[in-house]
Amino acid sequence: MFKNTFRLSLLLLIAFAYSLEAKEKKVLFLAGKRSHGPGQHEHRAGSLLLADALNKSKLGIAAKVINIWPEDLKEFDDVDSVIVYADAGGRFSEDKLKVLDQRIKAGMGIMFIHYGVHPSKNVGQKYFLPWIGGYFENRWSVNPHWTADLVPKKGHPVSRGISKPVIANDEFYYNMRFPKDCQECYSLVDSMLTSERLTRYNNLWNVHGDNGFGKRQTLMWCRDPKQGGRGVGFSGGHFHHNWAIDDLRKMVLNAIAWTARVEVPANGVHSAPITDEQLNQNLDGKPRTPLKKPSTYEILKMPAMLRPKDPANYNQKAHYALVAKKKENEKKRKAAQTGDVTKPELVDTSFLKVPEDLEVTVWSRSPHFYNPTNMDMDAHGRMWVTEGVNYRRYRNRNPKGDRVVVLQDTD
Repeated sequence: MFKNTFRLSLLLLIAFAYSLEAKEKKVLFLAGKRSHGPGQHEHRAGSLLLADALNKSKLGIAAKVINIWPEDLKEFDDVDSVIVYADAGGRFSEDKLKVLDQRIKAGMGIMFIHYGVHPSKNVGQKYFLPWIGGYFENRWSVNPHWTADLVPKKGHPVSRGISKPVIANDEFYYNMRFPKDCQECYSLVDSMLTSERLTRYNNLWNVHGDNGFGKRQTLMWCRDPKQGGRGVGFSGGHFHHNWAIDDLRKMVLNAIAWTARVEVPANGVHSAPITDEQLNQNLDGKPRTPLKKPSTYEILKMPAMLRPKDPANYNQKAHYALVAKKKENEKKRKAAQTGDVTKPELVDTSFLKVPEDLEVTVWSRSPHFYNPTNMDMDAHGRMWVTEGVNYRRYRNRNPKGDRVVVLQDTD
């Protein structure tokens, strides 16, 4: 009798353990190759951080990270969700897209992060709209850097554990190409956009981006079909250090769990804070200075970039040149106002013959005077300078004529 009871208990225990194992959810990260400098587009390092958090969440999730595509398609067997963190939508061939499409139609979830939401237009129309309900389209969507206050959809599992807007500065793409009529497609996370928050206009800026100021922009979206797998797109993920922002990481982990049809806890998917040491592990290259978690203060004090006047004909090179010129002019203006000579500016002497024990520094510059032709010092230490401001091509630059300028060092 005892032996039979023991055998029955053992069988029940084995069956229970098997049921637990069968309920385990599998998440597979497809991490792209290196494409940017250290700390940017860290597909592998970012995927490893997120996968580690999922594996330690005690939600019965087994997450694995591989390079962009498995050598054996059996890797996709029993996978509940695939996370593509790679450039240009992964640049998958048609055969690979068909593999994903078949799995998604059978119920596998999928999520694309950052540049992952930017496939070709044809791939976006054919696959991304049915999978995740939106994608980045050239000459329609934009890719600036800006400071967002991310607010998740109220009542949705993605919002669990997040009680206030999440502040982050990233290359948050917006104005995605969404389907015109899709009841199962909706925004998961959005943010108000203002020109004062935009810190860098990038190469794909256009009039649609300019028209987005003063409006809430969708930064995470989804398609939740009655049949097939759930799909999510998230436009953030450019800067690796942002994964150290706890609520931003929680928001993304919640979304991943939701695509795998895991019940997201009331407090969201828990993950331990990421240390600076962890943040600098597995990077594609060594950054000039170690990465660290950005503080909200540091993020909010980031200055806005000069707004382009003609977004319909935006030229990044010309705009950046204008920004640099204005910065230099502002620097000169402040220097002229303050007269600060406590730290003299050294002059490049590579084209001069200067004794080894001497240095050449800037004593004065425009707008104090223009085109000096002669100068001399008097007994009081004042510099007398004659200008040829209207000489040749600068004729009529100053209608009052040329001058003799007296400059004095007062400190």
